Amino acid sequence: MSAIEKSYDFFLGCDTSKAKLNFALADAKGEIVCEFEVRNQFKHICAALNKLLRTHHISAQSLLLCVESTGIYNAWLLKVVTLLGIDAWVEHPLKIRKTYEPMRGKNDSLDARRIARYAWRYVDEARLYRQRQSHIHSLTRLLRLRQKLVQERTRHKNRLRAINQFGGEEIEKQVLGRLIQNLDEEIQNIEQAMQQIIQTHKQLKERFKLLMSIPGVGFLTACMFIVYTNDFEDFDDPRKFACHAGAAPFVFASGQYTSKAATSQRAQKEVKGILSQAAIAAAKSNSRLGRYYQRKLAEGKAEALVLNNMRNKIIHIVFAIIRTGKMYDDNYVPTSLAA
Repeated sequence: MSAIEKSYDFFLGCDTSKAKLNFALADAKGEIVCEFEVRNQFKHICAALNKLLRTHHISAQSLLLCVESTGIYNAWLLKVVTLLGIDAWVEHPLKIRKTYEPMRGKNDSLDARRIARYAWRYVDEARLYRQRQSHIHSLTRLLRLRQKLVQERTRHKNRLRAINQFGGEEIEKQVLGRLIQNLDEEIQNIEQAMQQIIQTHKQLKERFKLLMSIPGVGFLTACMFIVYTNDFEDFDDPRKFACHAGAAPFVFASGQYTSKAATSQRAQKEVKGILSQAAIAAAKSNSRLGRYYQRKLAEGKAEALVLNNMRNKIIHIVFAIIRTGKMYDDNYVPTSLAA
């Protein structure tokens, strides 16, 4: 549901940090009514928001909370507002900051006021937060933990490679080798836990089967689509997801100057990286996608351009397959072309 479908009387901006939350409440005219600060703990947040509703005679349904996307630091807050029935809008920090007037200072209270006024002004663009199902939440945490361990393993491998190339102490090689081996085992354990979650949920298992029928889409890519779309609850348009993933090209024009279409750097880097791996795997396959890749290279197209087109094609195929519930068919011909 989009916030544009209902109206709100109050807008609560929240600036989040590890230790505390700063709140600012704006009324229907965008004026700041009150401000307060609480510790970032479940019981303190719950008590503060209940007091806010009572003191200002606000119904939960008439209040919209807006908070920047800060990952795990939002966890207690989002749990409380879900329990209280308060609508929440989790927005990208950069999108909020782009609306700021030139800043002559910055602190947590000021940020909370700016977020509250942002929610009041742009309420028609709000995307309401949807609590993830427990198995999707678990899969999300495991995928992100895996990503961190893979990054750590890559750092150790690069260090070991440099030592082997330029020299170093033998004990360095031994320690790094053991660390890499331990990380390999932990990553494997995480992947097994992810597989177990998938196997115990019928719909999730069926979706993985559909997704992995697509050339280039393996277990990790399928997990990425499930996690970053919230099991396709948060995205229903492949073009919007392509923009989110940094695969959608944009043209920049000013006066007589018009740039070539290029992808934006403002994207989910993890998603873009996994999609790139999927595109490379699809390019090597004996499929329509693989033949497309070879044909475009033979036409003299730049490899980076072709791979980005492949990322887009994979995204559109994924959303089509989820929509129809049918396995990928390499011989499928769209109705418009078959006519």
